[in-house]
Amino acid sequence: MLKLKNLKMKTKKHADKSAAKSALESYAFSLRSTLTDEKVAGKIDKADKAKLEQLVKSTIDWVNENENADKDEYESKKSELEAQAGPIISKLYQGEGGGAGGPGGPGGFDPSQFGGMGGGGGGGGEESSSSGASKKGPKIEEVD
Repeated sequence: MLKLKNLKMKTKKHADKSAAKSALESYAFSLRSTLTDEKVAGKIDKADKAKLEQLVKSTIDWVNENENADKDEYESKKSELEAQAGPIISKLYQGEGGGAGGPGGPGGFDPSQFGGMGGGGGGGGEESSSSGASKKGPKIEEVD
């Protein structure tokens, strides 16, 4: 019985590690895909694009060099990547939904559908919270 319990723990630990590794790789490859998307390629600042390309490359290299890393290391690396890439991606999407173009951001993402997020600057949805209901956000009937 003890061997079986030990085997189950090892299997779960391995599954958790694999899931964390997969999540990191998936996020990195998703960023790479975004950078090569024709809709995005001409709209992202060259310096930001170069920074993201370097982040993606270094992350993928790190994963390949650290095959035996544990779950916490993979999760930490993903958090670091998100922290560095997030502001660039947010800026890209805000630029798409804001003053210059309206709906139709990269990948079909329409930031204007989320009450006040696309355009001016963070926290736009807060102003309607005092009235109890947002006038800009999607209605339940509109959500797929």
